[in-house]
Amino acid sequence: MTADDVWQHPVRVFGFPSGHNEGVWATGVLRGELGNGWIQMEAVNVPGYRVEPGFSGAPVWDETLSGVVGMAVAAERQREGVKAAFMIPTKVLSQTWSVLRESGGFVPTPTSHKPSKKLSRVTKLRIESLEDDLQKLEADYKQIDQKKRRESNLQEQNNLKRQLHAIANQIDYIEQEINQLKQGETGTQTQRLMAILASVDPPTTQRIKAAYLASRPSSWSDFRPAIPTTIEQLLADLADMPPADSGYKRIDLFVAHLSADAQISPHLQQQLQDWLKQNVDDVAQLLTQIQPETKPEQFYLMVWIQPSQQQKNCYFIKAWLAIPNPSSLSGSNYDYEPISLANAEAEPFPLTQIPQLLKEILIQSSQKCAISDLTFEFFLPRQLLNHEVDRWEIEISEDLLIPLGVECSVVVRSEERLSSNYCLKKKKWQRLKRLNHYPSSKLVASGDCAWNQLYVELRKDDILGCTLAKVPQPMGKESVFNVILGTAIPLAIWVRCNLAHLNCAKELNQLLECCISELPTMIQGKRAAAFSSHPHLRGLHIGSHLSLMWEDPERVPPTIHYSTP
Repeated sequence: MTADDVWQHPVRVFGFPSGHNEGVWATGVLRGELGNGWIQMEAVNVPGYRVEPGFSGAPVWDETLSGVVGMAVAAERQREGVKAAFMIPTKVLSQTWSVLRESGGFVPTPTSHKPSKKLSRVTKLRIESLEDDLQKLEADYKQIDQKKRRESNLQEQNNLKRQLHAIANQIDYIEQEINQLKQGETGTQTQRLMAILASVDPPTTQRIKAAYLASRPSSWSDFRPAIPTTIEQLLADLADMPPADSGYKRIDLFVAHLSADAQISPHLQQQLQDWLKQNVDDVAQLLTQIQPETKPEQFYLMVWIQPSQQQKNCYFIKAWLAIPNPSSLSGSNYDYEPISLANAEAEPFPLTQIPQLLKEILIQSSQKCAISDLTFEFFLPRQLLNHEVDRWEIEISEDLLIPLGVECSVVVRSEERLSSNYCLKKKKWQRLKRLNHYPSSKLVASGDCAWNQLYVELRKDDILGCTLAKVPQPMGKESVFNVILGTAIPLAIWVRCNLAHLNCAKELNQLLECCISELPTMIQGKRAAAFSSHPHLRGLHIGSHLSLMWEDPERVPPTIHYSTP
């Protein structure tokens, strides 16, 4: 990321100075540019580390711009008491290291327009045709606008407003194309696409973000975690990304995803398809590439962990495989096949031994489905809701242990909600099912407030879940879990430990830049990103500390009765 003025921007750098093999964070602020092109950094006047030997070569993260702005290269050592260091800014690095630009590290410099050329006869005819279309659209707009003014029915008024909005978009698009043709050029790919997307409504904006997320590389969020807030920034971001494995440009994939979205208007779909025909050789092949594979049936491994009343810190275990069956006689869309666990139901186990039972559970379930088709649902007592069950390791092959939450989706559920009282509170879950393609950010509230304020917020009909950037306390009178369980919200995401080096509220908000139905996949992706990082850095990644509560009152284990000793 490049910027001309970074004065006073707060930054952070992660390095390995002498005596700190696990690494430490240094913070500071940026100053101005020096004569050699470097930029000066200074440590802030608070206790903590400063940039020193061991930080050289580390990326410098700018908190204001939410991106890497340079590479740490030197620290002042000759003057005692001076906490200054230096970085090479990205614009200097890009001049000497072309790999960075090719890998998507920098926003390309805008290309200058070519001088206008004399218009050809074909171009003139095209302009005349477009101007005829423009006159017809203007006449339609005036006619519908007059009709709307006379209409007294509110529903019909809304229909007419939507028609006016669609016509206005078409007028804008045609005017853009006429202006480009009159300048003697058809415009660059990005300019034409920007003209198409210039005047979209808020629901379409959310679909644009969804297409962007579907088109970017899986690791892109680690490099640029923030989702662009404007169309111009979003298209520039796509242009920076390396091509997909299929060879297609990311911007082509983005347009293909968006044009195939049934939730955008037919007119916009047609404009995007026309854009593809002009810029992609084989549009049919591209659309085949972005078609989601037929999803396999989703199986659920339901693991109920119940505390023993007699043996402290020991638990009884029971498990079922929920097999999809729309005609099931169980009253739900699943058949529940019990998993046989030797002595686990009659004899309590210490918590540390439960991961060993997962191997037997997976062996039995593998006869019905692949691990990748599984979602683990852990029904937990209140005191274990904050436990890192997604980090329990499973053996993929000999001597290869992988965290469960990396290999498949893992959610937690409360055993308290297995009571008949909760099963009657399905209103919020039913609303979540209806809005599963709705932006998560519109339906999820922040839970980092007083418990009584959170209770009032979660009682609202349009709020279906909450995020917790502060570590929740599972027990106690004012525990946030009392509110979550009491209001019967089906969704909650929280951080299990304090991560002082991260803005956890911001990280959680970025997770919500997707549809509700995509949240489990997004969180699994964060867990995988944490696991793929250097072992010394995994504990610093938010993906190592995320819990997702995802309650479906229509999918519960068969009624059982424990005789706990």
